[in-house]
Amino acid sequence: MTRDQSDLLLFEAVALGDEAAFELLFKLYYSPLCRYVQNMVNDHMQAQELVSDLFLKIWTKREDIQIHSTVRGYFYLAARNMAINQIKQKKQESLSLQDANLQLEAIQENPLEILISEEVIQEWESRISQLPAQRQKIFRMNKLEGKRHEEIAEELSLSVKTVRNHVQLALRSLSTLSAYLIGNLLS
Repeated sequence: MTRDQSDLLLFEAVALGDEAAFELLFKLYYSPLCRYVQNMVNDHMQAQELVSDLFLKIWTKREDIQIHSTVRGYFYLAARNMAINQIKQKKQESLSLQDANLQLEAIQENPLEILISEEVIQEWESRISQLPAQRQKIFRMNKLEGKRHEEIAEELSLSVKTVRNHVQLALRSLSTLSAYLIGNLLS
């Protein structure tokens, strides 16, 4: 079993309220996430606070979080977003425009990351558009518009179970995307 698979199993247990699984994920990722965030915010204490807040948010929203790639990827993306939000908030509160620009430059993506992100988005969109029309519509409403299964079911006059099944089938169809992209990027 790979690290990504074991992390996903741990996260599934967390979603069910397993505190031991949550503690294990915390121990695995807290320090690396702190280092990652510290590189963006340039403040060790603030990085620890942001990562602690991230884990608190993950625990409180554990039942609603759906991971579509890897737990590691989800954690790092969430930490990056929190750091960016913190930087933006600081900018609005007290930083001069020049200081804010310096901090934003520190977290700019390099050209390779931008290229990879664009390829991922294009491939993701291509794969979504290949889904059956109803499944595609439900998936977009859930994942891209952020609507809950119940809202979609009511809006489309379907059962919640039908909506849930469409989302799960769409995710299964899209699950090969990571392997495809890794293979293409490395070749």
